[in-house]
Amino acid sequence: MSSTSAVIPAYQTVIQQIRAYVTAQRLKHGDRLPPERDFAELLGVGRPTVNKALACLIAEGALRREGYKLYVSSPPIGEPASVHIGVLCPHPLHRRQRVSHNLVEAAHDVCELAKVRFTPVLSMDGAQQQAQLLEMLKARPDGIVMWPHTDPPGREILMQIASRDIPFVFSDINWGNFDYVGVDNFGGVRTILHHLEELGHREVAYFTKNLTTPTLDERCDGYRFGASRLFSDASQRRIYMVPGDDEAGMEELFARFIQKEKAVTAVCCSNDILAIEFIRLALKHGIDVPEQMSVAGFDGIGAAEVCSRPLTTVSQDFYQLGALAVDLLIRRIRMRHITHASQVQQIQLKPHLIVRSSTARAM
Repeated sequence: MSSTSAVIPAYQTVIQQIRAYVTAQRLKHGDRLPPERDFAELLGVGRPTVNKALACLIAEGALRREGYKLYVSSPPIGEPASVHIGVLCPHPLHRRQRVSHNLVEAAHDVCELAKVRFTPVLSMDGAQQQAQLLEMLKARPDGIVMWPHTDPPGREILMQIASRDIPFVFSDINWGNFDYVGVDNFGGVRTILHHLEELGHREVAYFTKNLTTPTLDERCDGYRFGASRLFSDASQRRIYMVPGDDEAGMEELFARFIQKEKAVTAVCCSNDILAIEFIRLALKHGIDVPEQMSVAGFDGIGAAEVCSRPLTTVSQDFYQLGALAVDLLIRRIRMRHITHASQVQQIQLKPHLIVRSSTARAM
């Protein structure tokens, strides 16, 4: 009779080995660790596996990275913090890896200065994150910062947050009448459109995910508004909705687009991942980027800089967003008994344009 057992992913084994190394070496908060390549050699695994393990440990707050240097980042020894907050964000193995790193790093830095204890809680999707949020609400922390996935928290969860009088800050996506720190999505898309207009483009199109979120709605509104003032009437109506994460659906939509939109010389996408995929399909179909088609994205993710055509985009400062969200939460906790401080705060940061080789003058 044969038995089967679950195979533990290699990176999870490496996580435990790195933890054991820290313990065996008696490393303390702020002590430096060997570089990634040394761990790969020491543990006999590839650097991608070590990189994935380190990404998880950094997102958990156990380690921190400064450039290429790694440091232990456990809570400093001393008087225990009297305030405890929870930080919920996507897992580093999720697509939004950079978001997790920056938000947790920002939470660590702000909380260390404010002498506040924080617990990072990581999730792979919205359902897992909502379950974690419910558990956290039961534990009654002093406050919560949440960088949500694209699917909204249920109405009952939002009502629980409001009724329990726990200070709460959304970052990136605002799903209710709560404190919020995010980016100016409407203005960011208009910045891209002004860039394309300055390059002489007059016929443009917009690609976005077929999802209903405040972020995507604001970016789509920014496109409609900007296109109505800068481009042809037809450009305002050229909004293509990409179905979910269906790669075949994107290819089919792209094929319809190039068959129909012969006049279009530039495309603006609602995020960098979509723009990178658009460039891949354009090159696959023999359309040169940017000579025949300029393409721009939104977010400023790391992959935008190293894709086949380095991507023009408007970039968010994820670290600053995280730091402001955590700082706002701590101030809210410490001023919760002051009546005039109870008004909801909505903070928006302006993204900045990064011009790379995916956009060029219209031919």
